[in-house]
Amino acid sequence: MDAHRAEFLFASPALWRRYLDHIAAGGEGFTRPPITIATAGAAIGRNLVSALKTEFNDSSIEIPYAATEGLMPLTKITATAFLDQTTAWPIAQHGVPLGSPCRDVNVAIIDPGRIFGAEPATAADFLPEDMVGEIVISGRRTSPAYFGRADSNSYAKFHDTKGMLWHRMGDIGHIHDGALWLRCRKKDLATLPHGGALYPDQIEQRINDGIGSQVCAAIVADGRLTIVLPSTDPITSCGESELAVAIAQLGVEARVIILNGTLPVDSRHNSKIDRTALGQVLARPLESA
Repeated sequence: MDAHRAEFLFASPALWRRYLDHIAAGGEGFTRPPITIATAGAAIGRNLVSALKTEFNDSSIEIPYAATEGLMPLTKITATAFLDQTTAWPIAQHGVPLGSPCRDVNVAIIDPGRIFGAEPATAADFLPEDMVGEIVISGRRTSPAYFGRADSNSYAKFHDTKGMLWHRMGDIGHIHDGALWLRCRKKDLATLPHGGALYPDQIEQRINDGIGSQVCAAIVADGRLTIVLPSTDPITSCGESELAVAIAQLGVEARVIILNGTLPVDSRHNSKIDRTALGQVLARPLESA
């Protein structure tokens, strides 16, 4: 990419962490950094964004939001705005800021359990600002139908009473002052043992920022809130007990497990933790016993 003088470079958080680790180990970086650096996904956090700003201080750093069924970018936020907003409204309490909708994009929030089918959505189906629910999009950047997945259209695609087509993003979030905030993937939404919603990304961000871990996973396993860290993270050398104390000091009371190797990730995204697969991994010793 450096040899071809790439001017715009979008990469997953996992790749950017690998690049930053390479630089920290004394490796060579870009001789001519791209004009625009971009990354996205729930795996981003203040530590990564801040490190990118330091490494690419002369580049524009952007965080877009998109999906297979929604052309990039749907919303967009700069690194500076991301850091400013997460200082004022910490990720641990409010989620990840995604910025304002781009041109030709409409963003709204609906009840995650609402199923429309052939029934159109009314104004009452769209939740007010600051109320958490499932993110939906409409506009020219939204695909009219899934390719080769006709069975998914009846659930994920719906019309409102004005005939506008909407697409369910499968993400949980809210809108504040017209801007979108991400809480977690809908499939990762869980109920905490003492009640209330578990937005795993928020707890993970709090822990990563608080104790300096590179990556961790928050899941409900065996009826307990469980924080899992990979043994590949240098911070795990202190052991599970010490990590549990450090995490408790952040206000997170949880069982801590150090997993041998790396955390399982989504087969399509090498930086998205597959929490379902992780739960299955943790259950294996219990099954064999």
